[in-house]
Amino acid sequence: MFKGSICKQFILLAYLFVMLWVTGDFRLMRQKRFLIFPRQAPTRHQFIGGIGIPADLAYESLTIGYVLKAMYWLPFNETHFRENPYFPEYKDGFYNLNTSAFLSHRSRRSTLRWDIYDILSDRLDSYGYRGQECVMMAICEANALTFVRHYDVFGELMHILFSPSTSHDLEADLSQNYREAEKVGSSSGDCTIYDCNFSIMEL
Repeated sequence: MFKGSICKQFILLAYLFVMLWVTGDFRLMRQKRFLIFPRQAPTRHQFIGGIGIPADLAYESLTIGYVLKAMYWLPFNETHFRENPYFPEYKDGFYNLNTSAFLSHRSRRSTLRWDIYDILSDRLDSYGYRGQECVMMAICEANALTFVRHYDVFGELMHILFSPSTSHDLEADLSQNYREAEKVGSSSGDCTIYDCNFSIMEL
């Protein structure tokens, strides 16, 4: 009998606690929580991609490779979130951040895409290919293909890289040629007009 009354009292207290938690105001006083990670390896996310180009040799086997590595360090302190200008609710209370410079930097357009195309063209020229023609052919082929939702990540990245219309860049000397190659690929799909004896998209 005594044990039964204790159980009933415990259940009643638990019920009252839950009701207070659901209907009370003190649950709304809880601070927003963040997920942080301890300072020990691994404390970062990495994306590593590479491409290998076999060299045309008679007897030897040689592959020239290029590697792209991107890294994101995981936060180990909640102040990493409070310093983020995308969270204005924390900006005024804890930090006086001046985000105008940050936003103006993001709004500025650059010629980075055309610089990447030029670097790729120069690299192909050094291997004996017609660099600019091959890059324009890759742009044409990338926009002639139909990229569907179940396409792999590398294919999506290649499509974005060789689609000048996916970013708003400043005009450069050869930017009009690259844009024209994109239009040719998306309209007719005939990329044989470019003088290149291999396809970057088929590597």
